[in-house]
Amino acid sequence: MTQPPQYAPRYFVKEHCLYESGVNRQGAFTRKLCNLAPAVLREISMDDGVSSAKFVRLGGVHQSGRTLPEITIPAEEVEGLGWIVKYWGMDCILEPGLKTKSSVWNALQTTALNAEKVTVFSTTGWRQIDGDWHFLMPGEDRFTVELPSKMRGYAMERRCEMLDIQTAASLFWQPPAPEEIMLPLLAFTFLSPLNHFLKAAGCEPKFVLFLLGKTGSRKSTLAALMLSFFGRFTASELPLSFRDTANSILYNAFSLKDVLTVIDNLHPSSRMEEQKMNGTAHLCRPQSTTQDLVDGGRYVFPDLVWGKQSVWLSARRVPHPQRGEPGGSPDPLMTYETEELDVRKPKTKPNLDRPADRF
Repeated sequence: MTQPPQYAPRYFVKEHCLYESGVNRQGAFTRKLCNLAPAVLREISMDDGVSSAKFVRLGGVHQSGRTLPEITIPAEEVEGLGWIVKYWGMDCILEPGLKTKSSVWNALQTTALNAEKVTVFSTTGWRQIDGDWHFLMPGEDRFTVELPSKMRGYAMERRCEMLDIQTAASLFWQPPAPEEIMLPLLAFTFLSPLNHFLKAAGCEPKFVLFLLGKTGSRKSTLAALMLSFFGRFTASELPLSFRDTANSILYNAFSLKDVLTVIDNLHPSSRMEEQKMNGTAHLCRPQSTTQDLVDGGRYVFPDLVWGKQSVWLSARRVPHPQRGEPGGSPDPLMTYETEELDVRKPKTKPNLDRPADRF
C-alpha cells in the first residue's frame, strides 16, 4: 500500500493504528479500534461470461510500521473480518468492545469510495461491451483478461508483420502434413473465432474432427502449431493433458471460448490408467448432451482435444462445472475420421524472397 488510507472524517490513523472519534451521551470521545490501518485498495468484478462475482483487494499497515501483504478475497467474506488474523497474523488485534467490529467494518467501507473499480474477464472470445464487440484475450490493451495458470500460453499478439503472414501462408505451400490433414485443421482453426456469431445465427458448427496417428508421428507438434494461432505453445508445453484430473480439465477448459485448446497424452501405460483416461475421454463423446453431463456431474465439450492416439476437435464451449450451459441440450455432434496421421518435416526452408513462397 503506497498511500495512507482515506477514511471518513470520524475515523483517523495515529501511529499506524485506527481510531474513532465522535459524540455520545457522555460527550466527545476518542477510542482505539485496532493496531493496524486496513483499507480497500480495489474492487474487482470477475466476469466468466455466465455471471459476475465480486472480489476485494485489501491492504494495510501494522502498528509496527510493517506493510501488510495485499490479499484478494470474495466480497462476502470481508464483513466478518476473520481474514485479518487468517492472512495477516495474530498480532493484528482488534480492541475489545461491543461495537468495535462494526466500527472497523464501517471504517473499511469508507475507504472503498476511493478504491479502484476494475472488471477482470476470466474467459476468452467475443463479448459485447458498451455496445461494441471485442475479442478478449490475455494481453489485450483495453481489457484485463486473466486465465488459469495452465492457460498462460494464450495471448493476444498486438503486432502482425509481413514475416508472420509469410509464415502462415507457408502452411499451404509447404505443409508439414498431407493436405487431407492440414486443410481440415486450418479450416477449423479459423472457424473457431467465428463460432459465437454462427451460434447466434442458428448454424453453430457441431462436429468433432477425429484424427488417428502412431506415437512419434508429431501429433503434439502439429497440435502446438495450430494452437499457436492463439498464443505461444510448443509440443512439450500444451495446456492440458489426459493425465490431469477430469475436474482440472473441466475447470481450465471452461475459460476458453472461440479459441482452440489441446488435451494431450491419451496414451495409458497401465490398465488402471486406461480406465481413468477412458472415463475422461467418455466425457467428450459426440453422443453426449449437456443434460447427460449435468445429471452425471461431469462436463466437457473441448474446442480442440488431441490425444496420443487420437485427436478430437469440437466447436463447442465447455459448460460451467457448477451451472452447466444455458439453452438446453445440444444436438449430437457430427464426427469426421481420418486415416493414420503422418506429420512430415518440410524438406526445405521457404525462400521468403520468392513470391510463390510468400503467399
